[in-house]
Amino acid sequence: MSMPLRSFCLAALAAVTEADCSTTCRKDQPCWPTSQEVQALHDALNPNATRSLHFDGGDLPKPGPVPAGSLQPLFGSNENLEPLYELSYDASWECIGDEFACHQATRDRPLKGQQPAFVAWPLNAGHVQELLRFAKAHNLGISVLGSGHDFLTRHSCHQSIMIRMSLMKDMEWRLNGTDGGSVRLSPGNNFGEIMYSGKDQQPPSYTMAGWIGTVGVVGWSLGGGHGPFGRSRGFGAENLLELEVVTADGELVTASDVSHPDLFWAMRGGGGSTWGVVTGLTLKAYASPPNGIAMALITARGSACEEGLQGLEAVAHGWANWTAAAGSEFSGIFDWNMAPNSETLSCKHCSFFDVNVSPHDNQKKCNGTWLQELLYVYEGASDDEELHSELKRLTDSFGPTPGILGNWHVTAPVVLHLSHWWDYIKPTRPLDQIDNSAFAARNTTLDTRVVGSIAVGLEKRDLMASKLVSNARELFSQHHGGSAGTVYHDIPGQFCPERPAPNATALGRAFRDAEFHLIMGEAMRVENQQWWYELGDGAYFGESAYVMGDWKQRYWGDHYDNLLAVKRQYDPTNLFWCHNCVGSDVTEPSMLV
Repeated sequence: MSMPLRSFCLAALAAVTEADCSTTCRKDQPCWPTSQEVQALHDALNPNATRSLHFDGGDLPKPGPVPAGSLQPLFGSNENLEPLYELSYDASWECIGDEFACHQATRDRPLKGQQPAFVAWPLNAGHVQELLRFAKAHNLGISVLGSGHDFLTRHSCHQSIMIRMSLMKDMEWRLNGTDGGSVRLSPGNNFGEIMYSGKDQQPPSYTMAGWIGTVGVVGWSLGGGHGPFGRSRGFGAENLLELEVVTADGELVTASDVSHPDLFWAMRGGGGSTWGVVTGLTLKAYASPPNGIAMALITARGSACEEGLQGLEAVAHGWANWTAAAGSEFSGIFDWNMAPNSETLSCKHCSFFDVNVSPHDNQKKCNGTWLQELLYVYEGASDDEELHSELKRLTDSFGPTPGILGNWHVTAPVVLHLSHWWDYIKPTRPLDQIDNSAFAARNTTLDTRVVGSIAVGLEKRDLMASKLVSNARELFSQHHGGSAGTVYHDIPGQFCPERPAPNATALGRAFRDAEFHLIMGEAMRVENQQWWYELGDGAYFGESAYVMGDWKQRYWGDHYDNLLAVKRQYDPTNLFWCHNCVGSDVTEPSMLV
């Protein structure tokens, strides 16, 4: 009988790229599974079950992230899926052979030379246990993906078995009519799917979430998780009530405040891909405000002339001063973009608000134009007096502004009413794409597609504004364009009304107590990294530089030793490995014991 598994042998390589999972099995070693063993695993994963990640369009949420240049997850190779694929590569680690099979490993920012040998699509916890038994029997590296949206590809493990959880999409809301409800989720759910379901609940409900609809709920939550309700609802890790986890010994355990509390503590902020495979989680649920929520957009633009750059500085420092008293109902993003030499300005959210940011001729002088976007979510009605009072206070903080024909200009706030957060996710789905082009970060210090991450305290808000302005001036002087930084003003900080005790989660103190999360693109370089680090000692596990020498301290601070102790208890042989994760620098499994 022919084997339904699309199976292809790995090409013989003259030299094998050194892998991070350097102690795991390789294709040419006796530990490698035979074709009969691979077939047996395939058959144990219920191959007759329907498996699909097809996006049907219309008003539905996307079931997974869509790579740039495509309209479908997995480039359209997403229907009638097999439970297991074996992939083939050439000497440069480009996937060859069957294109459908190659697309199964699609994910954000894959690393060159860090490719899976197998891709599996489990449907339940039993399948996950079967896959772990197989991996342990053959000493295979393990990569676990919720949605494939991971910005750092930190889960990559060379010649591994990649376990993709995206098909596990059970969802059960447990609401009591107040903000005391919860929702139990399978690990394949993303925030678009949660909000789409939440809008139809009674009462309409939501969870803490990221800003992008196809971000997976598990990795985001375990790494901290901040988003449009962060300043009122806390981090994603703080919203976790329970986790169902298959641990390294193959046992399915429940981690909560009363069951395996040490594991629960570690996984709330200790990052994903290193503790076990999450097969279910329960999050706090919140009732949507009865009169809906509001979103506001303010844009400022100007020229690269001195008069225009003074406007950029006025907006930056005015906004920084405004944040000192902004209520917890406000969470937002402050985005900076530079367009030198008459390049086109890029505005992420303008089309959603029907705002035109085409600069006037006076705002194109001196070989450049800048754009600042201030996007804020307000947990209240769009006609609330507090909302409009705060928006006026924000725009007044910029001081006197020239008219629309001046060297710089600020638009009046545009406010939209949203009955539910799904009303934002649905029209912004075209922005929701991943970059599937492979890049090399192993031997680089900072790659232009890898962000630097800094958690900034409220007391350093003015210094942050000054550094962003200095950076923008430098970019213009060098005729460089693109992003000049993004500030997420959605960290719970000191304004969040209800937070767990400081050590209730594994989040590092510097990140947990910050007010802002600043991410930099190519603006952060080796030569200026310490200059940026003057803003803070913390970093966000989910978005940060791939190469970061002090990652333990910046992610977890004085929690790291306790995290490593939990890792030793639940995974003494380092079965679960990921880049810059707890225990990842312990190269020999015996060193964990």
